[in-house]
Amino acid sequence: MRPVRDERGQGVVVLILVVVVVVVAVGFLTRTLLLGLSIDDKAEKIANTGRGINTATDAILQLDQTTGLGESIKQSTEPLEAKTNVIVGQAASIDGTATSINNSANSVNTSANGINGAVESIQGLARLVDRDAQFINDNVRSAIVTADAIHGDLGSVIGALARTENNADRIEGVICGVPLLCA
Repeated sequence: MRPVRDERGQGVVVLILVVVVVVVAVGFLTRTLLLGLSIDDKAEKIANTGRGINTATDAILQLDQTTGLGESIKQSTEPLEAKTNVIVGQAASIDGTATSINNSANSVNTSANGINGAVESIQGLARLVDRDAQFINDNVRSAIVTADAIHGDLGSVIGALARTENNADRIEGVICGVPLLCA
């Protein structure tokens, strides 16, 4: 009997979970890259705007624009931290699930090994029972041959007894023909 080791599908599940995490991480990294490029564009605008400051009024207006761009940058990056925390949490959860699946697979493997040992023991006992049954069958066949021989001998004995009885009857008839012997 082949050992029971059906672990099919466990690796695929872990692989799919890893691929999903990677795809989500790539999505977040892409968004981070796009936000970085947006920040770079805004910084370039700030630099270009800052070159043209000639008077205090222009400087204040440009400072307001710079502050607005800084706030925009800050608002653009704030959701990334929460999403990154979500990704880290999901990765930890997947790692825990993968560990649990691995532990379950090890437990199933241990059980399968125990079952294999029991099956091998049962097979050994079955071989002994089969050998003993063969021995009994051989003895029964021998007993049948002996019984057939006894039956044949018994038929010969019965035939001899019948002939003896027949002879005894004839002898008795002869003896009884003599009056003194049969009285």
